[in-house]
Amino acid sequence: MGNYTCRAKNAKTQRAASSPAVSFAVMEAISGAKVSGPMSVLFAGNSSANLSCVAASGQAQSVRWEQDGAALNPVPRRVFSPDMSSMLISPLQKEDNGKFTCMLTNPINTDSASYRMVVNYGPEATLVSGESAVEVDTKVVLTCSAASVPPANFSWKFNGTKTDVKTAQYQIEAARYKNSGMYMCEAHNPLTGKTSTHTHTLSVKEEGELDEGLSDGAIAGIVIAVLIALGAAIALLFFCRQKVPVESPY
Repeated sequence: MGNYTCRAKNAKTQRAASSPAVSFAVMEAISGAKVSGPMSVLFAGNSSANLSCVAASGQAQSVRWEQDGAALNPVPRRVFSPDMSSMLISPLQKEDNGKFTCMLTNPINTDSASYRMVVNYGPEATLVSGESAVEVDTKVVLTCSAASVPPANFSWKFNGTKTDVKTAQYQIEAARYKNSGMYMCEAHNPLTGKTSTHTHTLSVKEEGELDEGLSDGAIAGIVIAVLIALGAAIALLFFCRQKVPVESPY
């Protein structure tokens, strides 16, 4: 990098002249981009993370950060260094789970590198889904879910007593009356040490007790038929009254 001039000289006249100076720079392509981040186990609300982006060769003129393909901008808990080569996130939240990508750019090329952030949290929003009322001999499947990293471990209680079920689903092949009661799902995160629960009530009914009855279409058909019959009866009444002769008082 520098200023370059050309000087010409006439051997006969001994006169010389120099060209205007020309400057240029030799720039190296960026290669070997790398993002470094925390190596310890991270927890939402308690941990912080510092990510830094460097290249093995070449010099970047601009740096851009993304999370899962979306551009990252400064926010109160996300602070960038003046040259954007590093980023501090404090405190970490569950939304910080994902892939962070750094893109280094100069006039020659762009190189990028990524770091996957794992922030442990939960369980939270525990929910049991399934039927609340079934007929006897019906198969029952209750499903427990919870937002958690790592995925939560599940256990179940029936009417306050622990069961042997340790999966997200509690299944009853053929419901009996004795299966009516309270089903509690416990979701536990072994890393955060937290537990979240949700209780679901199941009622087992006699066969046929849960019949849905007539459909909306059938009910509408019955109403229409009744209205037609009523209209015909009224029309017949008027017709008969017109046919009966009126007796004279004399």
